[in-house]
Amino acid sequence: MVVKIDLSYIPSNIQHIILDIVERLVSSQKEFSDRMITLYNEKSVERIKHILEEGLRLRDLDDYVISESTLDETEIAILKKGDIEQLGIYVCMHCGMAFESEIQRTIHQRVHYF
Repeated sequence: MVVKIDLSYIPSNIQHIILDIVERLVSSQKEFSDRMITLYNEKSVERIKHILEEGLRLRDLDDYVISESTLDETEIAILKKGDIEQLGIYVCMHCGMAFESEIQRTIHQRVHYF
């Protein structure tokens, strides 16, 4: 499986931190382009999400979330919490799942209460 990490929504200093995390903790073949990291022969998108979430948490970067693309299940993006709704991405505050509208997110969030 090929996993893509979109860095286009974050500043360059955070991009460098993500690059460092990927270089040190991900053993699969990597390709770096302008604002995208492509990982080849990965077993799971969830594994990469977990590695990135832990890396950001250990660096006290709690303002950023890892979100899955609604268009491509093998692509994830790093987004700043306050900016993501302006991009038309609505994230569940309970599990981090991304939605295309506030209505979809609200309906989904009800599941967490039952």
